[in-house]
Amino acid sequence: MSGFPSFLGPPRRERSSMGGKELQSSIGQGDPLFPMLFILAIDPLQHILDLTTRNGILSPLPLTTAKLRTYLYADAAIVFINPSREVLLVIKDILHAFGCAWGLVTNLEKSSIHPIRSVPRDPGTFPCRYLGLQLHTHKIHAQPLIEKIGNRLTGWKGSLLNRAGRLTLVSSVLSAMPTYHLSVFPLAAWARKCIDKIHRSFLWKGKAESNGGHRLVAWPLVSMPKALGGLGVLNLDKFSRALRLRWLWKDWTLLFSAFTTFTIGDGKTAKFWHDNWLDGMAPRNLAPHLFELVPRKNKSVACEINGGNWIRSLRSKITSTVQIEEFVSLWITLQDFQLQPKVLDSITWKWNPNGVFTCPFARALWDQILAWEGLTFPTQADPARSSSIKDWWEATSSSVPKSQKRDFNGIMIYTLWNIWKERN
Repeated sequence: MSGFPSFLGPPRRERSSMGGKELQSSIGQGDPLFPMLFILAIDPLQHILDLTTRNGILSPLPLTTAKLRTYLYADAAIVFINPSREVLLVIKDILHAFGCAWGLVTNLEKSSIHPIRSVPRDPGTFPCRYLGLQLHTHKIHAQPLIEKIGNRLTGWKGSLLNRAGRLTLVSSVLSAMPTYHLSVFPLAAWARKCIDKIHRSFLWKGKAESNGGHRLVAWPLVSMPKALGGLGVLNLDKFSRALRLRWLWKDWTLLFSAFTTFTIGDGKTAKFWHDNWLDGMAPRNLAPHLFELVPRKNKSVACEINGGNWIRSLRSKITSTVQIEEFVSLWITLQDFQLQPKVLDSITWKWNPNGVFTCPFARALWDQILAWEGLTFPTQADPARSSSIKDWWEATSSSVPKSQKRDFNGIMIYTLWNIWKERN
């Protein structure tokens, strides 16, 4: 793990009004431009590591270990490498050269090495903590979180507070403490019960622990929203599920696949097994037993069709009658299938007559923004009739007076950026 300083490139110089002294200033972490500029500046590091791996300077990582060598958050980075002296020396040279070229010098005092499934030779052992979360190869221990919540009560005089005051502390402070942990890791049932016990004991008795007989209302009712007759204390089980919904990328991919169909051109966009491109169906649904045998399930249609790669990936793996039947059926369906090299794949949205996905919220937002500026959608620039945002932007911009075009383009960029941030 390595940390980078909070500036990008050489600081810019500005003249002070007092004595003509030169003052140095830089873009810090609080600056709105910092995240975007940091991504642009740090991206070459990943390309350098990929290049050294392809040239045999760095040994490649196993596919099951990590998909990328570098994972970034703000100004912190995790770099995965094989545990050997030669690789460590290469990584040291790369980080040094990268720091000299870009100004993002590795802060060695904040960096550490953590051997994973190997004998540690320094104090940096594994499991470890990164960004306040515990990293582990297996289950995550929740005991530190439980102790942290329990220790928070020592400074409070719970017995001197009325029940309304204790309810406010439970709802606003104690329930909020595990939010960061729950947004990444699921909480085991025993840990959830321990945290609920602390909440329950403090609410009814003002202590971290209390015996039974003091509960005035059943805890499931306390955890319900106030509009439904509860006290509004968070239900940790449902709350943690809601926080982690955004991480279920596979489920969202399946949902998108269920609502769309692909028309295949060159086959470079559609996924062979996941997307609905074969008679409106996905091959994973036509041949589910074959799908379980495929080692790499995210290849495109072009990769699998060319040279019969999908057949080669199943070689020596088919063992049952059901698998043979699915293979023969899929082979017959694909026998006469031809790609169109000069035509791009196209996506059709099933639930709209014109096949184009539209968002009522985004359309209402655009109408409101343009109304504030005294602009309207030209008939020929209706988003529903445009094949892409670029086409719609160009068609709309052509109807804007030249004196307003710069302001219009600025509004477009700002609105697109905020819609993208809201959705992602």
